Amino acid sequence: MIGEVYRWVSETRGGLLDYCDRIPQAAFAERRDDFGHGSLRGTLLHTAGCYHFWLARTVMGHAAEEFTAADYPDAAGIRTLFRERVDPLVEQFLAACAGSSEALVTPFSLRVRWQKEPFLASPLWLMTHVITHEFHHKGQIVAFGRMLGYPPPETDLYLPPGGA
Repeated sequence: MIGEVYRWVSETRGGLLDYCDRIPQAAFAERRDDFGHGSLRGTLLHTAGCYHFWLARTVMGHAAEEFTAADYPDAAGIRTLFRERVDPLVEQFLAACAGSSEALVTPFSLRVRWQKEPFLASPLWLMTHVITHEFHHKGQIVAFGRMLGYPPPETDLYLPPGGA
């Protein structure tokens, strides 16, 4: 079930990246200190990094990856980043948690740099967190794009043909 939700998120992201494809590269990469992660590109890189920070380190036991603008300079590169580095990680994460609904809600412990005691979270909480985090930043991206003079299309959650 959560895999289907992630597919909807991925389809929605595709629409957001289509929008970003239409924004000139200079505006897409424009740095502003008063904007979340400095630029539209920086916010998308941060979003991808969040998936790796939470999912790779926890159930998967992998080190989180850092994604840089030099490696992913434009919207097409960021689309590739999600397709090649984020989507497969999510699939692996969900496969590792498959088997029972109990596996999704059983908390485990991990270390985070901002607190001394271990952080307890379930796989379901982690997926919910990274998805809501992505949608939070999606809202920032379309607002910033609008401020730059590029009105966004509809970017609400993808609705599959025939409804959800």
